[in-house]
Amino acid sequence: MEKVAKEPHPREFHPKHTCSVVVCTRDRPEALDACLAAISAGTQRATEVIVVDSAPKFANAERIASRRGARYICESQPGVSRARNRAARESTSDILVFVDDDAMPEAGWLEPLLAEFADPAVALVAGRLLPPEGDEELLPAYAWLGIVDLGPERQVFDRSTPNWYELTNFGGVGLGANMAIRKAVFDGWKGFDQRLGVGTLIQGAEELKAFFELIDRGYRVVYAPRSVVRHAIPTSPEQLRQRALRRIEASTAYLALLLCEQPAHRKETWAYIKSKLKRVTPLYSRGTIEGQALIPGYRVVRARLKGALLYFATRLSGQRSRGN
Repeated sequence: MEKVAKEPHPREFHPKHTCSVVVCTRDRPEALDACLAAISAGTQRATEVIVVDSAPKFANAERIASRRGARYICESQPGVSRARNRAARESTSDILVFVDDDAMPEAGWLEPLLAEFADPAVALVAGRLLPPEGDEELLPAYAWLGIVDLGPERQVFDRSTPNWYELTNFGGVGLGANMAIRKAVFDGWKGFDQRLGVGTLIQGAEELKAFFELIDRGYRVVYAPRSVVRHAIPTSPEQLRQRALRRIEASTAYLALLLCEQPAHRKETWAYIKSKLKRVTPLYSRGTIEGQALIPGYRVVRARLKGALLYFATRLSGQRSRGN
């Protein structure tokens, strides 16, 4: 893979931008409360904090949001992409900053994100994700789950970037647990694909599709590593296996989506599949938890097959919806 050009950090944020920090949640009150506390402690410039409660079973989130001074929105249908799009419709701020409810922003994490929007061509900025402080030994588990530390160097991506299609669609730009987006781009963009992300059949890849679509439309996307968010992950072997399997299913479903829905880039998608196919099963089989293989090879293959079926299930569901 060719090296992405590195650029210096912008010196200051644009003082005129208003900003909404958005936390999408679903029945995780303890994590939500800790996240909102961290946002309050480390945020100096947010115009508002919004909690979008995605198809909740309980009313805990509303009480926590009220106690923490956050605006509360209840979205009746599940799915993180749907929740993010609802926040974009409801907010009147220039910039939307998204943080997962099980993530802990570090003090000063917001300003480096906002600084990038001084460039009018920038549509989206992704920050750095790291394990909880003191848990650096979790980095291998992070990698198994697709949460790769992209390092300390700022990077800028647009259609002139070598391998931009691969970087945006298959990792290398950032993740949705720490990202900011210019609200104005929603005027000409449908928003996050509501078939993708936690809470849907395909539990992932929604931010990758956003990176790809925005760059494909001529915008610029930035990786801003001075913005650091600490993201929790499960530590028990079985929880790690289940999360990794869901990631395999989602990535395969997303590859099927690209092959079927992006014919102009089909050649690049096939090239990526061919380059990675031989390494997929060993990657998970070689990784160990407490001396045991992270995921046996046969379960990786089964998850790949399931992922492809999940994509076609979403297509069938969409066709039925249009027919009603």
